[in-house]
Amino acid sequence: MNPLAAISFIIISACTIGTGTFALAQEAPEAAPKPDMKIERKADQKAIELDAVQVKGKRPDGTAEAGYRVGTVQNVGPWGERKLQDTPYSITSTSAEMIQNAQVQDPWQLFMMNPLTQAGYPTTVLEQNTPTIRGFVASTFVDGNQLYQNSSVGLEDKKRVEIISGAQSFLNDAASVGGSVNYIYKRPTRERLSEVTVGNHGGSQNYAQVDLGGPIDQAGRFGYRFNAVDQGGKINIDDQSLKHRLVTLALDWHVTDDLLIQPLYSYRYRHLDNPNAYWNGITDYSAFVPDPSKTYGEKYSFIDLKTNTYGAKLSWKANWISAPSS
Repeated sequence: MNPLAAISFIIISACTIGTGTFALAQEAPEAAPKPDMKIERKADQKAIELDAVQVKGKRPDGTAEAGYRVGTVQNVGPWGERKLQDTPYSITSTSAEMIQNAQVQDPWQLFMMNPLTQAGYPTTVLEQNTPTIRGFVASTFVDGNQLYQNSSVGLEDKKRVEIISGAQSFLNDAASVGGSVNYIYKRPTRERLSEVTVGNHGGSQNYAQVDLGGPIDQAGRFGYRFNAVDQGGKINIDDQSLKHRLVTLALDWHVTDDLLIQPLYSYRYRHLDNPNAYWNGITDYSAFVPDPSKTYGEKYSFIDLKTNTYGAKLSWKANWISAPSS
């Protein structure tokens, strides 16, 4: 064979093989459909526009995440529960979470924190938790009911403490012109609640608190809230010790969607040995500065207080529907 013819044959064969290989790599043959296979081709569809969706959430009142801000007030005279923005009165509300986080153990410490109130004698002197508002001794209310004989109230079973400054306190009763303090009990929760808190209030004042709540039945018509506190031990002051116990049970019964019955029972015991002496008529303290670690009282003296509180509240939403006249 002529050498030129052989070289030309090799070049033509190589080009033919390379071209065929490239064609197979670029486009594969389409597989034949099976007899029982159905091939459907859908036309291009337009995008579907959905309506705008608004998701609204309500942050719980008085929580630390909300800055302890409270949006509603309760028992404002005949108005009942209202939004704070719709209430044209001077009202401050302190939530239970703020009281717990600030380690407030009695109303006297709470009145020291509030700018509207001037705290009276501490609970280590007298068991009277009555502040002064605008120069007048304030009135004390519990769930809108005024206390006349004793203003000693615990805080562990309270949802919030509302303080009204000024003559608006007359909305609840014949109260002080300076203002009033309203303690509101904790009520049953919609979801299961189980909280146990242990701590120390100084000295050997150890305490334990239980807060339970939630629905009783599956339908949610019955609910409960149970609070119990046990506290005892010596205080940082000489020869002074305190015992404090509290048990409160609150129930909710939704008879109908418009009728609600709320029974409540609370027991509180407080015993203080060797209370502090209080001073009257001293105009110059430079001659005698009392030592805060001493009581200057009689060691045999004591304060012993037992209270039993019980009651029930009935709420009915009246829906007046007038039939059209013929």
